[in-house]
Amino acid sequence: MKRKNVLITGANSPFGKYICSYLKNKNNFKIYGISRRDENLEEFDEVFIFDIRKNIIPIECEFDYIFHVASAVPSKYNIDQDFFDINVNGSLSLFRSIKISNKAVIINMSSTSVYDDPDNEFINEESKKEVKKAYGLSKLTFENELHKLFFNKECMLITLRIPVLLVPEIKGNFISSWASKIINGQQITLYNPNSLLNAVISGKSIIQYALYADYQNKKITMNLASKNAIKIIEVAKIMSKILDKKLIYIEEKNDRLNQQIVTNLAEDNGFKIPDLKTIIKDFTSTCKNYV
Repeated sequence: MKRKNVLITGANSPFGKYICSYLKNKNNFKIYGISRRDENLEEFDEVFIFDIRKNIIPIECEFDYIFHVASAVPSKYNIDQDFFDINVNGSLSLFRSIKISNKAVIINMSSTSVYDDPDNEFINEESKKEVKKAYGLSKLTFENELHKLFFNKECMLITLRIPVLLVPEIKGNFISSWASKIINGQQITLYNPNSLLNAVISGKSIIQYALYADYQNKKITMNLASKNAIKIIEVAKIMSKILDKKLIYIEEKNDRLNQQIVTNLAEDNGFKIPDLKTIIKDFTSTCKNYV
């Protein structure tokens, strides 16, 4: 059987590496990566090293799957123009240069930061959008431009609006920060600890959807999150128990709603929404392995 060509942008990110490791175990994929840095990318079959803001290296092969992970995020960038140079202009230049096979599957990793609807407890795809903050606005702009680019092409383009993403070794979100602090015996702060949380998704569920969803020539944007929401305090207790560390915390209240993400559209399109406790347990167990 001919191996499928897979392209992963942001190959050096924790999720980029996780996708590669997951697919390596399947033996029927040839895995290509794009990264600015050539570091710890030995699992990839081939890696293209370039900065999408500056120069796009021509890639001759056609891709059956594309995972667009590369992104400027607020934890690493603080200049507004960087978000647009990377998340919009550079990413569009890259996709204009890429060749895709007939019936290719494209997964665009977007963010729930495209929303700015602070007064509603539940966020769905029609909720009010961001119009000011550069990161969310850049992700929303790219979603729209990518849709236009592939509108008349035979492919399945799925834009996923991601809340907190959990994969091994990921950093930059509050769950991974809690894990690090709990391991090191440090205090964590729980805002509105009795509020329900579901704004978390596992990287594994995204990969499985991309590989096993029934192909359709469609372009769709949808929210992801977990099912069976639990209280924030319960999340922290689960993590503390798995890490076998004492939970040291303070409680604080703020006026912001702890919003829940509505995933009906994703479910209608075949995405199997994972259970929140399972996601937290699986992720925390990987943190224990890296202690």
